[in-house]
Amino acid sequence: MPSVEINRTLLEAGIGLLMAGGDFANGVILAEADRAKADYVASFDEKLAAILEKFR
Repeated sequence: MPSVEINRTLLEAGIGLLMAGGDFANGVILAEADRAKADYVASFDEKLAAILEKFR
């Protein structure tokens, strides 16, 4: 029987951004950027830029 591993932190970040009107994958990317202590995140997604202020 195959097993599934889930990173709960990333899952919750993706769902949080999804519920805020954004994209699940962008939530995961932002959570990873926070974990890596990235100073900048670049994206061509204009909707993400608008939501980013609320999410972070």
